[in-house]
Amino acid sequence: MQIDVILDAEEYGMMGTQAIFVMVNFHPKPSTSPVRQRRPLNISLVIDKSGSMSGSKIDYTRQAALLVLQNLTATDTLSVVTFNEAVETILPPTAVKDKSQLAEKIRSIQAGGTTNLSGGWLEGVKYAQQHLSSERITRVILLSDGLANTGITDSATLVSIARQKFNEGVVTTAMGLGDDFNEDLLIALADAAGGAFYFIESPEVTPTILKEELTDLLNLSVQNLTVTVEPSPLVRHVQQLTKYPLQPTASPHATYRLGDLYGDEERSATFALRLNHQPEPTSHTLLHLTIEFDEVAESQVIHHKITQVVSAKFHNQATHTAPNEAVWRNVLILRSAEARRKAIELSDIGRFEEASRILKEAADQIAQSPLRDSSLDEEQHSLRMQSDTLGLNMYASYARKTMSTQAYFSERGKQEHAQSLRLREFQRQQQSTPLHDDTDRLGSPFAKPPTLPPQQPLSAETHPVITHLIWEHRTFELVGDSLRIGRAPQNEIVMDVRGISRFHAQLKRVGTVWTIEDLGSTNGTYADGKMLQAPYHLKHGDQIYICNQCLRFEFKG
Repeated sequence: MQIDVILDAEEYGMMGTQAIFVMVNFHPKPSTSPVRQRRPLNISLVIDKSGSMSGSKIDYTRQAALLVLQNLTATDTLSVVTFNEAVETILPPTAVKDKSQLAEKIRSIQAGGTTNLSGGWLEGVKYAQQHLSSERITRVILLSDGLANTGITDSATLVSIARQKFNEGVVTTAMGLGDDFNEDLLIALADAAGGAFYFIESPEVTPTILKEELTDLLNLSVQNLTVTVEPSPLVRHVQQLTKYPLQPTASPHATYRLGDLYGDEERSATFALRLNHQPEPTSHTLLHLTIEFDEVAESQVIHHKITQVVSAKFHNQATHTAPNEAVWRNVLILRSAEARRKAIELSDIGRFEEASRILKEAADQIAQSPLRDSSLDEEQHSLRMQSDTLGLNMYASYARKTMSTQAYFSERGKQEHAQSLRLREFQRQQQSTPLHDDTDRLGSPFAKPPTLPPQQPLSAETHPVITHLIWEHRTFELVGDSLRIGRAPQNEIVMDVRGISRFHAQLKRVGTVWTIEDLGSTNGTYADGKMLQAPYHLKHGDQIYICNQCLRFEFKG
């Protein structure tokens, strides 16, 4: 595995109270074999079948379980446990041979009753332990849409048990479906159990999420990745900006569990360092890192232990050298995650104005940064939408889960999952139906997107005519009277990005003012967080969103 340690600057000047940011990147080696021999799987599916799972939830969950079954082979072991107030074994640990017979058992699952989450999960863990082996990849997948209201209901006890089972070799991935489950519990349980957490925001997404987890397991490349951080005497304090769980150890130094890596997936851990004093102008050691992991090779698992010294150069000048863009991009994303965490805490106690302000400040920090790319533009847009909605006291279960999940993914180096969640929201919005409760409007899959009312035409005297469109690192001069935007090569501005329609939107010059209008796209075109229903008159500084892609419009005289 390739390991890169990157600092936010090549050389540092007078430090003052500034922090030094260190990002450690991990890149698994791609398999050199054209046909990779995977290790057998030992999967235990634990499915909530309480009454709240009735209807489309249980329908899509059965589809997801059948999808898992179809992707397993005779070398794999599958068990299926369901729970409401009682625990039922649908399928004891079984080699996946007669798929038609096993499929019938899965199709028999029906919903009804209360939620004995602990009983169902522990039964699934028991079955997973029966086939625990160094030759197999073992995973319990827990899917629930409700609160633990029967059996063990204390969150701290459940998390403690999860940590114990992880130490015994059983990893649990937790998936929460809908608005009613306890996301704090499932995130903590997944962290303690060494697995992942997923928010299934709408029933039809269930097969997609479960397939994603299964695909990861089929392509496992690194297991049990840990990083131990030992600061030098120069370093006063080390803060982990990512939120990987601490591993209990007798060492006085902190060891963080980064979990497993799949295929050629990259992972990073980011730290902020505070120094005891201004160093002399030379090179100084900052950290000693110890990195351990198990490499999953074709026919064996190889343990690696790597030590690395992190040093930095200092000089007597007032400023540092130019910041490293990759590190600062990561720091901005992690600060956004921290802002969402704080906003959740404040909103939970009704302090919505403060919560809104914190999210806006995080968005402003991105806007004021010299960095420009689509991921940061999308992050800024998401923060502003959430800030605006909290400012209107619109906060409910779905809003909390969305912000918690986005923070969770960002803090664990999975920003692409947060982007996928937002993209699914865009894709769902035009097919959605109104809520019965109009107060839950922050990104709910059941709420129609707010639409932007028609504008009054802009005056050329008061608004300079825009001249350029900026997307990612590309600048397009607005020439002629009409420019189309979309995936198709016939467009004047081609954006070959998933979710964008072939002919998505169109720019038109009306007199001296440019407008943008949606061309009946699948996922819509947005200004100020609202979907366009009519041509929108563009002015300098406008940010228009097509799916998760930000288009900025500027006047360049």
